[in-house]
Amino acid sequence: MSNPSPWSSPRQVSGRACAAVLCTVLLLTPLPVEAILVGGLHVDDPAAGATIEAPTLIRQLSPLLIVGTPRTTEWLLDRPEIAASMARRLYPPLEPYQVTPTADGRFEVSDRESLRGTFRLVARGKDRRLYLCEGQFRSAEQFFQLGGRLALLVEYRERPARAGEPRLEVAPTLFVRLENVLAHGVFKLFSPLLSRLIDRRAANLAAATKILSRRITADPAGLFEEMRTWLNLRPSELEAYRLAFLPGAASP
Repeated sequence: MSNPSPWSSPRQVSGRACAAVLCTVLLLTPLPVEAILVGGLHVDDPAAGATIEAPTLIRQLSPLLIVGTPRTTEWLLDRPEIAASMARRLYPPLEPYQVTPTADGRFEVSDRESLRGTFRLVARGKDRRLYLCEGQFRSAEQFFQLGGRLALLVEYRERPARAGEPRLEVAPTLFVRLENVLAHGVFKLFSPLLSRLIDRRAANLAAATKILSRRITADPAGLFEEMRTWLNLRPSELEAYRLAFLPGAASP
């Protein structure tokens, strides 16, 4: 191919320059992250997508039947710091758990001993939520420590009422991805132990969820009066509860 003529017109030179700039921009512009579909939710978060598509462990927990409504469940899921504060008072085994909102929309979570990390809402849809947790878990005996990510898919659906009480079925699924190759090997070695740890913590959360949802559904006014005596709730949190479930009650 012959070289461009030094006598090319200014319009031709300008056209080539624009084409070169356009190609450079296209090459340097990041490609959009391909969304994946999980539980009916479109997920375009890279960290969540990697955790779901290449997990070390997938654990579908047994569905939980609770007294409650989708509205109550969604209110709690969308306010994890308030839900955690209420659960600690109504179910003492969860007392060590602390959930604190941060400025960037995440939540710090800790049980003061073995668990420390952050989590955030990744996607939401009708009757489902997806959260991504990132952090570390350390055994009580300091025997091992694992770090990584956990994607938590929470699905819930209404079930026939029983004895006049509304029922809801909650189905959680865990996608766990450890952060390094060595950790994958450790996981295989201690898989039975980690499975028991997951089951024990899930059982505590299930018990707290049942108590909390039943109290809000069956007696929101009585629970509100009890909450007004708790020192771990801020006035803004009490007001949020009142507006949601007792709009006609007096402000705290």
